[in-house]
Amino acid sequence: MLPAENVPVVDFRGAKGKASGSSFAVPRLAALATRILTKQPTLTTAQLKARIFERATQSPYEKNVVTVGWIPDPMRD
Repeated sequence: MLPAENVPVVDFRGAKGKASGSSFAVPRLAALATRILTKQPTLTTAQLKARIFERATQSPYEKNVVTVGWIPDPMRD
């Protein structure tokens, strides 16, 4: 649902690089959920999930790869 390929990262030494994988998608989704809940703190879990899914557009990948959709920029309002 969220892009997590070639995400700019800084390691513990301060060296810059790029990384990929679900470990980088999860924090981005958590940040999106936090931003939504900051604006609407009384949302239920189901409502929060719906708000996240509403942001999804058609995936640029094969249909079976991403079920719900694609959120290219979770930081965009």
